[in-house]
Amino acid sequence: MVHFSKGNRRLFVFIIFFIIFSLFARRVLADDGTAVLVLHSSHAGDVQTESLQQGLREGFLQASHPVELYVEHLDARRFPGQESTEELRALIVQKYSQRRPDGIILSGDSATRFFGRFLQPSFPNTPVVYVLADDPRPTGHPEDLLTGIIQKLPVDSLLSTALTLQPDLQTIHLFTLSQLTEAQQRLHDELTASQVVSEQTLDIRLEEDRQIEDVLTITSQLDTTAMVLIPFGVRDPSGGLYEPRQALSMISPVSGAPVYDFSMALLGEGIVGGPLIDPAVEGQRVAAILLDYWNGLPLPNPRTNELFYAFDDQVLRSFGFSRRDIPADSLILKAAEPVLPGENLVLIGLLGAIVLLLLTIIALMRSRRKSREIALLSYRAGQDSLTQLNNRITLDNDLLNYNKLLSYGDMQSLTMAFIDLDNFREINDRFGHEAGDRVLQRFANHLKRTHVPGLEKVYRFAGDEFIILLKDLNELDLEILEINLKELFSTPIDVGGGQPITVQGSVGLATIPRDTQDMSQLIALADEAMYKAKQTGKNKITRYSDIKSNSSPRPQ
Repeated sequence: MVHFSKGNRRLFVFIIFFIIFSLFARRVLADDGTAVLVLHSSHAGDVQTESLQQGLREGFLQASHPVELYVEHLDARRFPGQESTEELRALIVQKYSQRRPDGIILSGDSATRFFGRFLQPSFPNTPVVYVLADDPRPTGHPEDLLTGIIQKLPVDSLLSTALTLQPDLQTIHLFTLSQLTEAQQRLHDELTASQVVSEQTLDIRLEEDRQIEDVLTITSQLDTTAMVLIPFGVRDPSGGLYEPRQALSMISPVSGAPVYDFSMALLGEGIVGGPLIDPAVEGQRVAAILLDYWNGLPLPNPRTNELFYAFDDQVLRSFGFSRRDIPADSLILKAAEPVLPGENLVLIGLLGAIVLLLLTIIALMRSRRKSREIALLSYRAGQDSLTQLNNRITLDNDLLNYNKLLSYGDMQSLTMAFIDLDNFREINDRFGHEAGDRVLQRFANHLKRTHVPGLEKVYRFAGDEFIILLKDLNELDLEILEINLKELFSTPIDVGGGQPITVQGSVGLATIPRDTQDMSQLIALADEAMYKAKQTGKNKITRYSDIKSNSSPRPQ
């Protein structure tokens, strides 16, 4: 038997305590609060991004300690090919140099590539989890600190579902950009190589780089022998990309063919449904991986996403699809009770039901045609005819919706940038009104493509006045916004005849709730800040918060 002296017993107890402390050090440190950097490929407000964020928040609620999410966006969906920039790398590294994240989440292929090319050397010892990434690439990160959930699109399952609902299916219309991204190319390749496509001799029509008017024209002429896939959005008239939800709101009501997608986040927005990926569920799974790691478990091997069969009953019924043709355990959204009685009707009841059904079909056909016309008119009513930007009608409606998001706590702030072009009348006088119109069109196009944090929507307010709305900006985001707007005003615009000119502008910034609690005052405050920029020399950016209380009022 081994005997310990009093001093040796103290040493032994200390060693045991030290070992236990080392094993659970990560948990102890985490109890003081944990920081997680979330890098999204897309931008704030994107439907998939918001759904994933919701899942992450719900997942981290299971933690026994506070978990704070620091969210950054590459805007790669809205601005394809512009996510890999040294400037953005420097901003992120500088921003998180003091508060190092305890975990990093990469959402989408662009974020995964960006981390590997630009950020990995700055966070070499941080656990990294990727999600919603079709083809994660080696990043040079230590294998024991890198894992993720690989996104596998259920192409064959979706096509089989569509064929069950549409036995006469012949054509797949796939809307993409003109230069296919890797994710688009993989989807196209999977469709082409699909066993379902070859067995059923389905025709895949790649609709490249279509603007919204073309898409509305094409889809309105289809029937149920076709299906529509819009996984990457479509071009707006200025060359930018519509949000998937925004595109669906315009396309689904007028399309004669059902529209499909792979994301649960778009169910209820106009897609039929089928085997879907739920970004919220994937967010919860990612949160669980990091929680297990902080509790001392190793990161697991990469996994694949889960699938859920779900359908929009309203869309099913609009095309005459039967619920009997979908899996019995499917989630049904917008479910409604059948209009006709059950099977135990007498013959006269069946005959009456058939007559009623025929009348209903005729009414639905007329209603559907009318709905398409109304949808087209509604879309054009909210759009400026010259620049194809949103107009004041759309702005008023959007401000009401953003006010609700603020009151519900779904967003923290909304910043309005009020832009007025300087000396625009001189352009009309010197080059003519047609040249002035071209300047407005090209400036609108440049403005829509300007890379700014939190960009929500762009509007033509009136004449040479434009408005952009930006969501949840911090001080660094505001500085980036000001830098990029200044760069925009230094970009030459061709007025025709090989005469490039530089169009400058004055900008006023106002933010709710910092500058006002009343959404109805936001335009007036941003306009006042813009006028102050005009007063102090033009071609400037002025924040309403910097205006002194005794500033001169704008003349009426």
